[in-house]
Amino acid sequence: MKKYTKAELELIYESRRTALFNYMKEHNITAAVFEDTEGRRNPAIRYFTGHPTDALWVCASNGKNVLCPWDENLAKQMAVNVKIIPSSKYDRITTKAVYEILKSFKLKGKLKLDLPPETPYPLFLKYLTELDGWDILCREESVHDFVVKQRTCKDEYEIEGTKEAARIGNIIIEEIEKGIKDKSIKTESDVALFIEKECRKHGCECTGFD
Repeated sequence: MKKYTKAELELIYESRRTALFNYMKEHNITAAVFEDTEGRRNPAIRYFTGHPTDALWVCASNGKNVLCPWDENLAKQMAVNVKIIPSSKYDRITTKAVYEILKSFKLKGKLKLDLPPETPYPLFLKYLTELDGWDILCREESVHDFVVKQRTCKDEYEIEGTKEAARIGNIIIEEIEKGIKDKSIKTESDVALFIEKECRKHGCECTGFD
């Protein structure tokens, strides 16, 4: 896979975020919350920040944004050109983190916040209590739906990643065929373990699916 410089990666992520912020401005959405947590996984946070998992990302249409990760060290290693505040600063309480981050943005005017449509109702009620003065929205056809559509059109970085995954997949398939023929691979479990091992050996984080 092509090696991207830090400057090139920053441009890619900045382009993704700019498209999002422009949409928010056009639809009068002041800010949005993205959450990637166990039970409510969301690839959008990685798409916009580079951080792989377990985090909160709060952004405003004026471009201000903060990544609030569970693992601060991982975020410092993986995140691209984004302000990082660890969730431990907010006692790992989502609503408290969102409140404090939005307050730091010093936003004015009619304040409208889009929550993920998967937000549980009890959590939604906590947002209503915590964010006095905000119009809290949890709906379909929101900024989150725009992001799903945005992600369907792959940019150069994603295309390169897909090509690399296909290249590694082809290598592994050829090795599996050899293993079946020489009987070093005999069972489905043998195949699964081999795929996992070879993916890691070639630099993959994990398989694309179980």
